[in-house]
Amino acid sequence: MSEILRIEDLTKKFQKKNLFSSDSNEVIAANKVNFSLNHGEILAIAGQSGSGKSTIAKLILRAIEPNSGKIFYKNEEIKSNSEELKKFRMRCQMVYQDPYDSINPRMTIQDIVNEPLEIHSIGTKEERQERVLETLRMVKLEPAEEIAKKHPHMLSGGQRQRVVIARAIVVKPEIIIADEPVSMLDVSIRAEILELMKEIQTKNKISTYTKALIAAISEPDPENLHKMKEISL
Repeated sequence: MSEILRIEDLTKKFQKKNLFSSDSNEVIAANKVNFSLNHGEILAIAGQSGSGKSTIAKLILRAIEPNSGKIFYKNEEIKSNSEELKKFRMRCQMVYQDPYDSINPRMTIQDIVNEPLEIHSIGTKEERQERVLETLRMVKLEPAEEIAKKHPHMLSGGQRQRVVIARAIVVKPEIIIADEPVSMLDVSIRAEILELMKEIQTKNKISTYTKALIAAISEPDPENLHKMKEISL
C-alpha cells in the first residue's frame, strides 16, 4: 500500500495563564509526534482524555498551527495558507464526536450535507442536490428526500451522527479523521455506526485515522503487533 499521509516531529505547546496572576505555564499537547498512514489503512491512536488526540487532528488539518513539525500528503508538504492546503482539506474530512454541536441546528439536512460541495465548487446545483440524496442513502438515512428537508432537532442522536458522516464523505475524500465518533452515542447504536463507517471505508477505499479512547473502537490486528510503538502526546 502506498503512503498517503505522513507526520514528522509534530509539536504543539500552549501557554496556560494563571487565573490570579500574570504567570503562565507551558503545556505540551503534542511532542514530536511521528506516524504515517497508508492508502486504505485504518490507524487508531488511543489515549486517555487530555492526552492530545484532538489536538493532533486539528494540527493535521491546520485548524491550529504547530510549533514545529511537518505534514505530508502524498509526499507533498502541506503548509498554511497555500493552494495545497485547500485541496488537502477537500481530500481529508473530519467526523466529530458530538453530533449535537458539530452541525448547525438552523440548517436543513440538505443544506448541511451540501455545504462542503458549495465550498469546494463541486458540480451544478442540480448535481449537488442529487449527490446529497445519494450520500444520505449511502449512510442509510431513508427516505432520503424526506430526511433532507428536516432539521437536526427532528432526528435522533444516531441519525445526526449519520448526517455528520454524510457531510464528511459527500466530497469523496481519501482520508477521514474520526474523533471518537461514537463516544457521545448510546451503547445500543454504537455498533451500527461503527459498522457503517467500516462499510463506507471498505467500499470507497478510504484511509481512516481514528482517535479512540482505550478499549473504545480500535480493533487489534495480530499481524501488526511488531509495528506497535508508543508516541509522545
